[in-house]
Amino acid sequence: MGWLIKKISPKTRLILMVHGVEVWDIPRGFRPFMIRSCDRIMCVSEFTRSKLLKWPGISPRQCVTLNNCLDPYLKPPVKKASGRTIRESLGFHDRDILMFTLARLRSAERYKGYDRVMNAMAILKDEFPDLKYVIAGHSDQTEEIYIRSLINEKRLQGRVLLSGFINEDELAEYFAAMDFYIMPSTGEGFGLVFIEALHFGLPVIAGNRDGSADAVDNGRLGILADPYSVESIASAIRTMIHSRDKFQPSPIAIEARFGYAAYRPKLFDLLSLQT
Repeated sequence: MGWLIKKISPKTRLILMVHGVEVWDIPRGFRPFMIRSCDRIMCVSEFTRSKLLKWPGISPRQCVTLNNCLDPYLKPPVKKASGRTIRESLGFHDRDILMFTLARLRSAERYKGYDRVMNAMAILKDEFPDLKYVIAGHSDQTEEIYIRSLINEKRLQGRVLLSGFINEDELAEYFAAMDFYIMPSTGEGFGLVFIEALHFGLPVIAGNRDGSADAVDNGRLGILADPYSVESIASAIRTMIHSRDKFQPSPIAIEARFGYAAYRPKLFDLLSLQT
């Protein structure tokens, strides 16, 4: 449709926003030809931009990066004490080290990497007997069976909890109840949940093979691990446990990098087509 509009009215400015997997593979047919008619292509991450630049005829000048920002209406973070009720309701103690992943649990979205986190836990369970893992989000029956079978296979009973769907009003308290966020994904266009975790005060471990790297500012706001390597994930967890204070997010830095006040002028600059 955009290509037809441009064909009929060449002076009409055509701007396309792209996110992730829909442009990660080089397509055949007319799609590359049509997308070249865009005056500007806004990519949600440098990773997605690098994938798009492999398409034939896409210009680096035409293709720019604009990371997602925090929802300006997102609840403010709450104090750790506010998360204690959630922590206790889940059956954990103050001494427990709680990792947290928030995702839809479906076999088609297993790229989130929660199974690889459990494999890493199997390596670390003797070294860190108080290490626990909370996986939140709605799960389909097939994926729940898969996760529970992995818990049994790796002997992680009592260490991994499927908490189910979390109401948005409870998110701040859930984040406050945890010690750090982990999601070694391989299919994120950007990964909004990472910057939300940072906003709510949680240190973050992310994967380095997709747009997640942008969400932690290429490792300046968190730890990057190779999501295809269980040993790399285990090493990242070990580093986080030993140096958690080092990776504690700064609210000022998060707002400066991903706040709406910083995002808005960038968006208007790009829409003006003057940069």
